[in-house]
Amino acid sequence: MVRIAVCTCALLLALTGCAGDHSRPLTAETSTVRGPASPTSAGGSLLTGEGFQTLVAATEVHLLAALRGELGVGNGGCLVLRDAEMQSYVVVWPPGVTLLTDGRIGVRVPKVGALTAGDRISAGGGYKELPTVAQPSDLYPLVPPECNDVAAIALFGSVGKSA
Repeated sequence: MVRIAVCTCALLLALTGCAGDHSRPLTAETSTVRGPASPTSAGGSLLTGEGFQTLVAATEVHLLAALRGELGVGNGGCLVLRDAEMQSYVVVWPPGVTLLTDGRIGVRVPKVGALTAGDRISAGGGYKELPTVAQPSDLYPLVPPECNDVAAIALFGSVGKSA
């Protein structure tokens, strides 16, 4: 009987945690980052293409929010996620993402393929405040100053095309 009560409590706690308000930016207290950060990958990387740039995380992230929107290029030339309210978030991709080399604006995501500006995408991840020089992140590089016109970043743990 005690075992059933403990399992029921654990299940209710897990479901309550998943039902929270994921529209607000996640903080370090509400997110988890897994994976070793090596000295060579600390801070992630900034990839620069023809007329656009994007950020890639140093390690995998495991965040719970469902992010949806259209991939686009923001005012400063960074790839952004535009949500249904047309709010833009600078994208931080999972490790292994590379720029497309065929002249299209976009990236190649391992096991997903090409994602280009204009594509509708869905991601598992979360929102984080923009890092600052005073408080940099070991997970991703600073957002280029020309792209700092957004309120937050969209940190992707997984991503794919939407229908």
